[in-house]
Amino acid sequence: LDDAEHAFKLQPTSMRARIQTAEALLDTDRADDAAQLGVGKNLQREEDKHVSEQVLEILGKLDTRVLANSKDADSLVARSKILRELWQYALALADARAALAINDKSADAHFEAAQDFDRLDQQKEALSHARIATELDPKDPERWFYLGVLERQRANFPAAI
Repeated sequence: LDDAEHAFKLQPTSMRARIQTAEALLDTDRADDAAQLGVGKNLQREEDKHVSEQVLEILGKLDTRVLANSKDADSLVARSKILRELWQYALALADARAALAINDKSADAHFEAAQDFDRLDQQKEALSHARIATELDPKDPERWFYLGVLERQRANFPAAI
């Protein structure tokens, strides 16, 4: 825990350090302290109860890219996706929003935001971003499928088709 906290203090914008620190806090039954870092106790972990080294390595590389270029929307979108896969939707949404602030025409950023809003039970915002993502990249079937899922959740069956 001490090493993780020290790493986080040295790099407060590092999602890898944030996740590792929160994981150590969760391991010591300090969920409230982890929550102060924006990490929920639902942190997705492997069978051994740890976030995989592969995921941490990817987060570290993305942190480095964002640190080197704070206007790198693609790295923020990629980091958002990793955070979403770790079930840390508020952190994921923050990165998606940061990417949109850099490039509001990024279909990838809108798609990530849509998924994050959906997981946070904010369907209206999710639907809005999903629509924009399909408008910006109309040839991507995954975006259309997801838009259909969101429309179906609203019981808007004609729009879902």
